[in-house]
Amino acid sequence: MKVLVQTRMKINFKKIVFVVILILLAITLFLRISSSKKTPQINPKQLIIGMPGDYQIGYAHTVSLLKKSGSESKATIVAINGSITEPPHLDVYEDIGSSSYTKIYSFIPDIPNMKGFLYWIDKVTPIMDGGDPFSNLSGIFLSISQTGADYWGSYPVLIRYDKNKGFWLADFDSGNLSAESQIKSYMGPADKTLEIANQLDENNKAKSILAEGADFNYSNIELSFYTEKDYNSFGHTLVTLKFPYNY
Repeated sequence: MKVLVQTRMKINFKKIVFVVILILLAITLFLRISSSKKTPQINPKQLIIGMPGDYQIGYAHTVSLLKKSGSESKATIVAINGSITEPPHLDVYEDIGSSSYTKIYSFIPDIPNMKGFLYWIDKVTPIMDGGDPFSNLSGIFLSISQTGADYWGSYPVLIRYDKNKGFWLADFDSGNLSAESQIKSYMGPADKTLEIANQLDENNKAKSILAEGADFNYSNIELSFYTEKDYNSFGHTLVTLKFPYNY
């Protein structure tokens, strides 16, 4: 009887060791998969060079970027807040190894009648291929807020990315936004289509419109407007219109 009990104990101990090994292997595999999906974030203060001392970083995030050669690289998107005298801007830095980074794109918005208004980039959304947050960058959505004495709102801006073409401002809607029936019925007197350009490349322009709010939710660009026709004692009704993003 004593021998039998010892044998069983040995068998149980081997089973326990085997189960523990399986658990450790599973944990190791999970951590490897997780680490491969998560993109390490770079400290944006390492990237900002030649900026005035009072600059403020409003957004910074590192994503995967597919290059022309077919290889992948890491790129950090950095948005700098604006002021009454200085427009906001967005920079993209590529990790070139050995703790070195190079700026591969800059966008400084050139908006008609900017003088006298405060502008800042209040929302930045990296758009990844197919809406998969662990894939490669295909675009960047910006919401640029405008604040003035008479009215305020947000301009939607879409920056596309292609491994062969690079970055460029792009229209997110093929038509005249302010003439579209779904927008026209909700527009206020200040709402009209305009062109936003990059101060660093005046030939690159894209249509935009002043809305009450602008956002990106996979896979739609969403614009919010107050309705004039539904005004009542409680105020205006806020309506959100969606524009599909084509990957």
